[in-house]
Amino acid sequence: MIPKLCPAVEVLEEAAAPCRVLRFGEGEDCDVSARYLGGELEGSSFDLIFRGGETFRISWSLSGRHQAMNAAAAGAAALAAGISPATIAAGLRQTRLPGMRSKITRLENGVICLNDAYNANPGSMRAAFEHLAEFADPGKLVLLLGEMRELGEGSAQAHREIRELAEKMFPGARIVTIGSGFRDARGKEHYADAAGARHVAAGAAPGTLVFAKGSRGIAVEEALPEGAR
Repeated sequence: MIPKLCPAVEVLEEAAAPCRVLRFGEGEDCDVSARYLGGELEGSSFDLIFRGGETFRISWSLSGRHQAMNAAAAGAAALAAGISPATIAAGLRQTRLPGMRSKITRLENGVICLNDAYNANPGSMRAAFEHLAEFADPGKLVLLLGEMRELGEGSAQAHREIRELAEKMFPGARIVTIGSGFRDARGKEHYADAAGARHVAAGAAPGTLVFAKGSRGIAVEEALPEGAR
């Protein structure tokens, strides 16, 4: 299985030349492609398209264009295993994610917590921001951004770029950085660990959406109320 839009697609295809190759992604010349239709807090829709034109409308609990691309990848793997397109579509509609992966909790005080704290890297942060931009009101948004670990020499720049992107995409949002990775890229509000930021979500106004994401080691979910972890 090869992602059609991967920057190294030519290298992958050359290496896979002796093998059966299935391509997935967006657009034409894919064995399985996903046409993203849009999403909101609690789900999204996309068309899953198989080579030859067979198409299935998928509405599921996962959100974001990146998840639709993951569905295309899973569809290609299932197709290679001999599973029919109709069965693949039915299975995708039943997909549920484990904890701390876009977990939604509505608190009694009217605050909504979106716990995506299982892990993070620059790519997944950007994908999460794109998803949030589909529905979130920046004026009622709190971003709890935990450091992204194991980035090597480019770590400082990566953290700076993520913080700057958050500021650009969500003007007016409360942006809170957590962990030493953001030490040189911190904005107005920064905490050494998640425990230090617990008051942020606890004191948010009704109607606020609190989004939490970071590398597993920083445990940014600890900044959320206990029921939202």
